[in-house]
Amino acid sequence: MPPADTRGAAPGDMVEVEITRWPTATRGPAGRVIDVLGQPDAPGVDTTVILRRHGIVEAHGPGAVAEARWMGDEVRPQDCEGRTDFRSDLTVTIDGEHARDFDDAVSVVRRGAGGYVLSVHIADVAHYVKAGSALDEEALDRGTSVYFPDRAVHM
Repeated sequence: MPPADTRGAAPGDMVEVEITRWPTATRGPAGRVIDVLGQPDAPGVDTTVILRRHGIVEAHGPGAVAEARWMGDEVRPQDCEGRTDFRSDLTVTIDGEHARDFDDAVSVVRRGAGGYVLSVHIADVAHYVKAGSALDEEALDRGTSVYFPDRAVHM
């Protein structure tokens, strides 16, 4: 592969390649690097490989982005009605360092009469994301399983 076709990829890098000449019985294939993903053990490279292998779009759609921006980042008083508010408790995520979402957490609070209360928090976005909305459709497209007629691939 000519150096101009490597896009600066280093030995061992995961890359996306376009085949420009298919192999024959007497010669190997030729191609050019479209994108350098990085070293296989670098954070996020494995996820990018899976997304691309299965044709899953990495960027969120404009409708979902607009909907999320419209919601804002402030919790309104009416959002807390009928719900328990744990924001004053020191809460720590239990999702891994390289997780794509941080929606599971725990908190520990000392009880006045002795002992502790351990709370496990699992995000419930149904209050904000309504069925059939752009965010809901985006979530359906980005679920934790990729469906193929003959099998499911869990990510």
